[in-house]
Parts: sequence; structure tokens; C-alpha cells
Amino acid sequence: MEYKRAIKPIIPLLLCHRFLYSGAMFNTYIKRHITGLHYAVRIFLGTSILWLVLHNEQTSDSLWAIISLIVVTEPQAKPAWMAFRARMINTVIGCAVGLGFVLMPVSQVWALPPAITTSALIATYANRAQQGWRVAPVTTGLIMSAGMLNHTTHEMFSLALHRTGEVFLGSISAVMIAVVMSYVWRPDPAADPKAKR
Repeated sequence: MEYKRAIKPIIPLLLCHRFLYSGAMFNTYIKRHITGLHYAVRIFLGTSILWLVLHNEQTSDSLWAIISLIVVTEPQAKPAWMAFRARMINTVIGCAVGLGFVLMPVSQVWALPPAITTSALIATYANRAQQGWRVAPVTTGLIMSAGMLNHTTHEMFSLALHRTGEVFLGSISAVMIAVVMSYVWRPDPAADPKAKR
């Protein structure tokens, strides 16, 4: 009985310590995973803006702009700018190679493998920062697929320009959101898992 009477005043202190300890664990968890929240907020803002701007355009497909926004989105402005630069260089390379091979007087079916290979080769050598080089061969394949569907040369150039414009719009939106958000809600660089590499 004496034992229970002696411990009874200590129980609230033990519970309070446990509550404070779990609160500290929660704060550590939130700080460790805040980068994911930064990405989610930026992607939500960017996709909402792009959807409002592009979804009524009959000549535009907002999907390519949204994909570019997601690829370029970074919590810090400088990495977002580097991703934007790489994305634009690789998109232009992919469009140029695709159009070049489509305009060649060879069978379009057999031109696809060398075109994609050429695009990958140029992208890996032209862009010293090897970020996003895969965009160039994918873009080449998309442009050449339009050529395989017997589109006219004018339609292929129009498609290449639209794709490049949508990629530019999505990518520049991600950079602008990164810059604006760096003033509103600056992420902690120590919490970014990329910063620890």
C-alpha cells in the first residue's frame, strides 16, 4: 500500500514527460519530412495554375505542361533553374532530331531507332549536367510518331512548336513558383535529402 501511495504523485509527471517526448518525436518527424510537403504544395499550385490557363485551349494539351512542371519542381530556386535549363535543352534537341529524321527520305519505321539513338547521344554530350537527358529521346519518339501517322510537314512543325511551348510554360511555372515560395516559405536545406548527398 505504501508503494502505491508513494508513486501516485509521480504518475502525472511521468505522463507529462511521455507527452513532451512524443511531441519532440513528432516535430523531428515533421522536420525530416517537410521536403515532401514543399513538393506537394508547389505541385498543387503549379498544376492548378496551368490547368486554369490551358484547359480551355483547344490547340493545347495541358498534360505536357504539367509533366514539365512536375519534372522541374524543386524546393530551392537554384536547382529548379538548373532543371528548367536541362529540360529545355533536351526538349529542343529531341524536337530538332525528330524533325530532322522525319524530313529525311527514308522509311519512317526504320528511322525511329537511329533517331532516338542520335538524340540520346547528342543530349548526353550537349548537356554537361546529365540531368534529364532522357527527355530528348522521348521527345524525338513523340515527334516521329506524328510523322509515322502521315501528318504533313506543317503539322509536324506545329506539333514540335506546341510541345516545346508547353514544356517551356510548365518548366518556367515551376521556376517562378520556386522563386516566389522561397520568399513565402523557405525550406530548411538541412531537411532536404538531396543536400546530404
